[in-house]
Amino acid sequence: MQILPMDFFVRIHRSFIINRSFVDHILLNGNYTCKLFIKGSKEPLEISRRYFFKLKKEYQTKSNGQF
Repeated sequence: MQILPMDFFVRIHRSFIINRSFVDHILLNGNYTCKLFIKGSKEPLEISRRYFFKLKKEYQTKSNGQF
């Protein structure tokens, strides 16, 4: 098994690991659910609540800003 570099890849759901450079935008739906849009794709991917909190915490730590 090969380990993906965390600087480039992030898990957004138990079923999905994505390359950060392909993220177009994230749409917050409320109740801590959101959808992630990949560049060039019209279908969004669901970000699970579990990974939403991890992603939000990581983003705020790195950027020192709001999610």
